[in-house]
Amino acid sequence: MFKGQHQLPDFVAVLLVYGIIFSEYYAFVFIFLPAFLNKHGSITYLIGIEFTIIFLFLNLAYIMIQYTKPGYPPKDLAKHYHERTLEDIKQRTKKMTEKINKHRQRRMQNHIEMHDEHDDEIRYYSSIIISFILLQM
Repeated sequence: MFKGQHQLPDFVAVLLVYGIIFSEYYAFVFIFLPAFLNKHGSITYLIGIEFTIIFLFLNLAYIMIQYTKPGYPPKDLAKHYHERTLEDIKQRTKKMTEKINKHRQRRMQNHIEMHDEHDDEIRYYSSIIISFILLQM
């Protein structure tokens, strides 16, 4: 694989952005401004100059961004975001699992204590019933 081969989609993206910006500039300067000029006169020239300056600064800003950080944002940005999100989910799941386990242990302990008390009552009542039956005989 050649070194510059993977940069072709970035180059196509740059061309598309320039095409869109230039088509908007063309539509504004050569379609909207002449019609506006017929109605409003010389103020149209100021609007055209202002729009041209904005257009040039947009292009300069885009060139500077591509020069300082070519291909930004990185292609593996989604992968890093996905990994970080999975780590967050694992951490939250771990915390919730710990809370659930603590809650389960407390409920189980309460259940065991209640069951023990209930067993004592059953033993007590069963002894009363047995003694009552024996007295009836």
